[in-house]
Amino acid sequence: MRFFGRIAIVLVAIAGFSGCATSGGGSVSSLATNGNLSVEAIRIQSASETLMSYQAEQKSFRERETSFAVQGGILGAGAGAALGVGARCLLAGIAGGRCSKEDMIVAGVAGAAAGGVYGANKGREVAQRQNAYAKRENVVKRRIALASRQLSTAETARRRAESVLASNRRKLARLRKDVAAGRATRDQLATARADAAADAEQIRLAAQAMDSSADSLSSSESDIGRRLAGPRRGIQSAQSKTQYAYSQLVSEIGKSAL
Repeated sequence: MRFFGRIAIVLVAIAGFSGCATSGGGSVSSLATNGNLSVEAIRIQSASETLMSYQAEQKSFRERETSFAVQGGILGAGAGAALGVGARCLLAGIAGGRCSKEDMIVAGVAGAAAGGVYGANKGREVAQRQNAYAKRENVVKRRIALASRQLSTAETARRRAESVLASNRRKLARLRKDVAAGRATRDQLATARADAAADAEQIRLAAQAMDSSADSLSSSESDIGRRLAGPRRGIQSAQSKTQYAYSQLVSEIGKSAL
């Protein structure tokens, strides 16, 4: 069963389509404008939209992940600055020099921060670090959980793409024989080719969404990158197979032309 209606609106959003040529019947993109999507192709379209939504979430998590690294650097820099300033007079004494009045003031202020209030500051620093670490781990866990959903969605779309390829392949081959035998008209074959082209376009878009999803699983931190590597490879594998299904369907559409 196919849903009635053109997919011109979809094609507006995918103006970058390459328009692979097919013998005897124009390009796949031009055929697709006159085609109706199969039920499975509509589900593939939905999966593509889901993958793009997940990709946006991953980007947001990745930005937060980067912010935690910046916070850690700020905390470390603050502690280093306090110790560095407080050591000025000590270093001057070792070198046989003397602390100027200004140095004493600076050292006194630094000493107050690193000495009398050291415990409180250190406690806050530790709490901040622990809080930042906990938040970071929460973001990482959410990224990993989301990556699992991305992989599951990609695999489902890949299986549907292969199913769409198989069903269109059978239909086109049968209709071509029927037209040659006088059991079907050329118009019926043309309609089937247009429908197959519309389905092929959704497979292509799904492969494109998978490629973007795999890219979204990168990380500037090597340990997080390693934890996301498995889902990323899985999505890349699904993308490769989906892209192959698309190229095979384009080929079948081309071979079905009379």
